[in-house]
Amino acid sequence: MKRRWRVTGYKFTSKKKWIRQGTNSLLYVLIIGFLSIYFDIFFNAVNFTNPIIFIILISSILIAILRAKYYFKLNKKDYLILEGGSVSIYRGFLFRRKQILFSQVEVVVQVSDVILLIMNNGKEEQIYTDLISNEDQVELIKNLKSIFDTKAVGF
Repeated sequence: MKRRWRVTGYKFTSKKKWIRQGTNSLLYVLIIGFLSIYFDIFFNAVNFTNPIIFIILISSILIAILRAKYYFKLNKKDYLILEGGSVSIYRGFLFRRKQILFSQVEVVVQVSDVILLIMNNGKEEQIYTDLISNEDQVELIKNLKSIFDTKAVGF
């Protein structure tokens, strides 16, 4: 009899942590802007008419603002999703989720704050448990034990 799994999502933890990261990015924007204006006014060192310098300055400011926006919204995203016969791991802003079928996993090992999924082909995928809440960590470990049974080592 095939077991049916409900979809379980584990969100990124600690809104404070991601707000701090986003705030650091905005602080980076302010520092770049302040230093650019300061050096231009007092030393005439920044030539805003040079298109290369202007493009680099604007690009770095836009990237920092996008990065801040990303971090401010990160706690609303699922880091890990267990569904059907697979696990899906969030890989970041520019990358797609990593989808791993349960049948591809040979061994599951917990080492400190990392859960390693060792695949049949020898590759390893990592689940960073410090990115989810303590309650979600306990639930995740319980679910992984029940899914992988004898394949789960070191839990």
